[in-house]
Amino acid sequence: MIGLDCGGGHRTSDDRGGRKTRLASAAASHRVAVLIAVSVIGALSACRADAATAPAAEPGRATCPETFREQARPRASRDVDLVPRGAVDALLCVYPFDSQEEPGTYRLGHETPVPADGLEPLLEHLNSLDGVDASAERGCTLMGHDQYQIVLNYPDETHALVRIDYNCGTASSAGAVRQIRRMDRVLGFWPDR
Repeated sequence: MIGLDCGGGHRTSDDRGGRKTRLASAAASHRVAVLIAVSVIGALSACRADAATAPAAEPGRATCPETFREQARPRASRDVDLVPRGAVDALLCVYPFDSQEEPGTYRLGHETPVPADGLEPLLEHLNSLDGVDASAERGCTLMGHDQYQIVLNYPDETHALVRIDYNCGTASSAGAVRQIRRMDRVLGFWPDR
């Protein structure tokens, strides 16, 4: 009968006591290795989950995109602040409704900077919006309205784009989606829009 030898040699059946000890030791080592692997995987998963939930900013400064295209109602993939704090400016991009335009496509009409004293309150308001209640989702039914996007620029030469979908009543940015119950409160940060 051949026994286990962790050193790679063979043992005879005469060495059963040592074999049991080596098997128990190998099994204990295996359990420890599995526990370490599970802990490392769990920690890495937690890091990925935190990264997925953190507000995101893209590299480079930005201006208003030239077009706004209607999309399906967005679904959230992260659930913390809508945008990073610390922006140095915010532009409201206005896309007027034009019945002569291709359906679902809006062209940039103009952009308006937020007044300096409105920047921090705007960020706080955006981050305080409620999440979308998935059980109460409804269709995007407010067709025929202007559409909006907000461009936020940061001191480290990054930016965030917030899509304000009037039709759906949502604000979305980099996977975060919030419900806008009163569009006038969001747009009110730009009194001269």
